[in-house]
Amino acid sequence: GPSGRGVGGVTSQTEVLPDGVLGNRDYGVTWDDKLVSVANRSHKTACFYRDPGYSGTWQTGGVAYRAFVVLPGEETTLPADYRSSVSSHKLADAEGKC
Repeated sequence: GPSGRGVGGVTSQTEVLPDGVLGNRDYGVTWDDKLVSVANRSHKTACFYRDPGYSGTWQTGGVAYRAFVVLPGEETTLPADYRSSVSSHKLADAEGKC
């Protein structure tokens, strides 16, 4: 649902990256055309990526964006360009580590 009100959830992280960053490298088709919003209930910055392995970019208005960032405590509806194409995410200490 919109504004972080959906029924799905991601609570476990499957990979520990450098500097204590936690992530899930590949959701495969699990989130294809299903992700509408995000509620970040962690104390870290959530970084969502288009492709597996924390990679890829989205093209919006002629600008390339590497990650869709959701700050701690933030709830947001994803713009349409992002909804059908989130394949990996990580939780970082700061937005600059996305």
